[in-house]
Amino acid sequence: MLKEDYGRDLTSVMFYGTIYFAYINTQNELVFDGIGAGEEEIIPARTGAHNIELAVMAGNIILFYMTCEERKNIHCLYMCSVYGDGRHSEVIQESEKFQYHIVQMKNTVMIIIFRDMRILFQKIWAEGGFKNAVCQESELLTEGLRKECEQLRIKVQENERAFRNELEAERYRSGRLRETVGEYEKEIRYAKQKYDELAGFAGRLQDAVKQWREKYMEEIR
Repeated sequence: MLKEDYGRDLTSVMFYGTIYFAYINTQNELVFDGIGAGEEEIIPARTGAHNIELAVMAGNIILFYMTCEERKNIHCLYMCSVYGDGRHSEVIQESEKFQYHIVQMKNTVMIIIFRDMRILFQKIWAEGGFKNAVCQESELLTEGLRKECEQLRIKVQENERAFRNELEAERYRSGRLRETVGEYEKEIRYAKQKYDELAGFAGRLQDAVKQWREKYMEEIR
């Protein structure tokens, strides 16, 4: 209703009681203006700016927009302070396409970066820059996983000790068995030796008896 050159990507924000808005006009220029706030301003954004968002952060109006260099396969999210030095700062750079969403939280913002149905990461403005945000559920999940890993480590150590004890016991049993088998083998060798001696003696005795019979049985007859 206010602009005849509107093209796409309308975004707006309330700042000190005034509605400010931005859009990309039919000349692919990034336009910023406010209702009853003076003349419009052309923001000199980087080439191919799209998906623009306005947010109030650190006492200023911040403009976010994306760019894409298809040949270099670079996708970037930029931010610039509308009432500041006009410098455009890179927030995120990815090698694949992504989307973003701005969550306004009083006088700061959180950026949610996602691709399709998967959230890649979240960043929150703190101490003059965007920091990776960690939700409480993630911390609880990490703590739970840490406890599970610790319990698993303890269980593995207990199993290792039990296995070593069983191995030592098995080695002891094997040693005793080898000793017993050795003793049995000695006894068997000794018995075989005695058997061979007895068999030899019996053979000699049979020969002697045979000779005696052959010698004296003829005389008896």
